Amino acid sequence: MSATSLIVLEDDSGMEWKTREQLEDEMEALRRRVAELEAGQDEHRQTREALHQSEGRWKALVSNLPLRVFCKDRSSVYVACNENFARRVSGKDRL
Repeated sequence: MSATSLIVLEDDSGMEWKTREQLEDEMEALRRRVAELEAGQDEHRQTREALHQSEGRWKALVSNLPLRVFCKDRSSVYVACNENFARRVSGKDRL
């Protein structure tokens, strides 16, 4: 019969007794959680990169359209426009 060793953990709230097996199980659970978080970070990075690429394509498209494109907020304040619109509004666009 093997004796189970107990380990005492103590913090400000008091002592807690755990077996070696309990601590090993908790460590394995923590390792799995760290691996999950790392995988989530990789997925987040890939998603952010895909979004950046998509934004670049849309910006290139809007910038090169022969149309005048603009955006206003709910208060009708211009918040974005392409070069064609800016030239028209500034009077630098000659028809």
